[in-house]
Amino acid sequence: MTATTLTIDCRGIDSTASFWERYVEVVGPENCVDFGRNLDALWDALSGGGPGWPDVEHLVYENSKALLDMPDGEAAFLLQRLSDMAARLTHMKLELA
Repeated sequence: MTATTLTIDCRGIDSTASFWERYVEVVGPENCVDFGRNLDALWDALSGGGPGWPDVEHLVYENSKALLDMPDGEAAFLLQRLSDMAARLTHMKLELA
């Protein structure tokens, strides 16, 4: 592990595409070259160390409620899936703050 905590600030994310862009930007290109930029790929990365794995013990989505301002209607679904992932992960902590 290179860091214990990685924080992704959700302020200013205005679409699903910008959500994935922010994730890749924070995690770093070397871990995201083959990352699928979807919720299944995120689960694979977080649960099994697949492409896009953040290499941390604790991943925080800071200001996660700001995602509700996304106009594409995907925010509630995205937040629910992230919450489900947080509850299921055993080897790392995913936090919606």
